[in-house]
Amino acid sequence: MALAQLLKSLRSEVRLSQEALAERAGVSTRTVSDIECGVALSPRAITLSLLAEALELGPEERERLRSAARPASTNAPVGTQLPPTAHELVGRERESEYARRLLLEEKVRLLTLVGGPGFGKTALALEIARNVESAFDTVVLAELAALPSTELVPSKVALAAGLRSARAESVVEDLAERLSRARTLLVLDNMEHLGGASAFVGALLTATPSLTVLATSRGVLRLRGERQLAVQPLAIPSPDGAAEEAARAPAVKLLLERVRATGSSLVREDDLASYVELARALEGVPLAIELAVPLLGVLSPKDLAAQLQRDISVLSMQRGDAPTRQRTMRNAIAWSYDLMGERDQRAFRRLAV
Repeated sequence: MALAQLLKSLRSEVRLSQEALAERAGVSTRTVSDIECGVALSPRAITLSLLAEALELGPEERERLRSAARPASTNAPVGTQLPPTAHELVGRERESEYARRLLLEEKVRLLTLVGGPGFGKTALALEIARNVESAFDTVVLAELAALPSTELVPSKVALAAGLRSARAESVVEDLAERLSRARTLLVLDNMEHLGGASAFVGALLTATPSLTVLATSRGVLRLRGERQLAVQPLAIPSPDGAAEEAARAPAVKLLLERVRATGSSLVREDDLASYVELARALEGVPLAIELAVPLLGVLSPKDLAAQLQRDISVLSMQRGDAPTRQRTMRNAIAWSYDLMGERDQRAFRRLAV
C-alpha cells in the first residue's frame, strides 16, 4: 500500500483528524497533509517514528509504515496511469467525440472540462483520455482534489510523472526535460480550488511542446490557447413523455443501470414511471444519481423523489470510518460556494431567500 493511503487508513482507524494526529505526534499539520496528499513520499525517519508513536502502532504496523516510505528509484519510468473503468459512461457520447476531435484533429494543447459539482467531469475526462490514449506515448494522471494549496501542484505533477528528484526552484524545467522525451497527455483533475496553479500549467505547456493538458475544473483556467468543454447534467425526460420513451433519456438510463448493477430486482416495468420521476428530481446530476441508488433499498423511488423536494441532505454516502469521509451532494455544492468571493456569496444568500 502507498504511504499516503496507509497513513490515512491508520489515522482513520483511531478516528483522529490530521490536526489531532499532528498535535499528538509533535509535527506540523502540513507534514501530515503532505504525506496523505502524496506530496511527501519519503519523510524523515524521525517523522515516521513520531507518527508511529502517536498512532500507537505495533511492530508489524511500524514496519509497514517504514517500508511504504522507502524511496523508489530516483526517476521512475513514465507510463500510462489511467485507472480501470468501473462502469460504462452513459450519455456523454457527443462530448466525448467532440473532445477527441479537438485533441487529435485540431491538436488543441489545453482542453478544460468545465462544470458544476457532481456533473461527472472526472469520469468524462478519463473516458476522453482512454479514447485518445493510443495517439500519445504516455498518459499521466494527477489527482488534485486533496491538495490544500496551489504551491503543492508542481510537486504533485512531478510525482505523478515519475520524477522523484525535482527541485522546487526548477520543477518546470525538470518536468519539461522529462516529458519532452515522449508525446504526453497530462490529465489534471479537480483544479477549481487551485486557481494560482494556472501559471504553472501555462509555463509547463510553453516549456514542453510535446505536452497536451486535459483539465477538469468548475471554472476556466484563463490561459492562452485554452479550449473549454461545458459539462452539463445528463438530459432528463420531458414530463409529458411516455414512460418507455423517457427510460431512454440518459439520466434515467444511468439510474436504471446503477440500480441493476447492484444485483437488485427493484426495477419492474410497471414501476418505470417512478424511476423517471426520481431521475427528474435528481436533475440529471450523475453524483446525485450515484448517491441515490443505495437509498433505494429502504425507500421507494417515489418516496425518495418526494423527500428530495424538501431536503437534499438525504443524498450522502459514508466512505470510511472517519466522519470526515462522508460524500454528500450538500458538501459538493458547499465547496463551490466556499470558492466564491464574499460579494458573490452575499448575492447567493439573498437569492436563497
